[in-house]
Amino acid sequence: MLLCVSCTVREWTESGKHITVLHMASAFTSGCPFCRHHPEEMQRMIPWLSRELFAILRAPGISSLVLERVLDLLPNHEIHSRQFWSGVETYLRHNCDHFIHEFYNFARSPYDMIGFDENAVYSGRTNAPVCVVVMSFICA
Repeated sequence: MLLCVSCTVREWTESGKHITVLHMASAFTSGCPFCRHHPEEMQRMIPWLSRELFAILRAPGISSLVLERVLDLLPNHEIHSRQFWSGVETYLRHNCDHFIHEFYNFARSPYDMIGFDENAVYSGRTNAPVCVVVMSFICA
């Protein structure tokens, strides 16, 4: 059984804005060993990763190389781990922390890229980050 919780999550980005995503919590935690046992989750992430890496790097060849690096790291390291950061920092440089923050938020959502984009709301900083539990139930 999987416990699903409907929440509104607000987290600050580096630019002083926060993202609000209305979602049902995903079973994805943030990396290994979940990805080793659920390769479909890694497949769900590929379009988002491809788009974001190209937006940062602006070079299809390098973006593909970094995508492969991320997919190699993910089954073995948590997204917020030092090992994951070290594995992508060489390529992403000053964008690394922001990329990891955004990737973590996408990875733990249940959405594909389009659903995530439709449910993410960026706005100015007003209050501290919160997670408000609205309703919970058991998913079969």
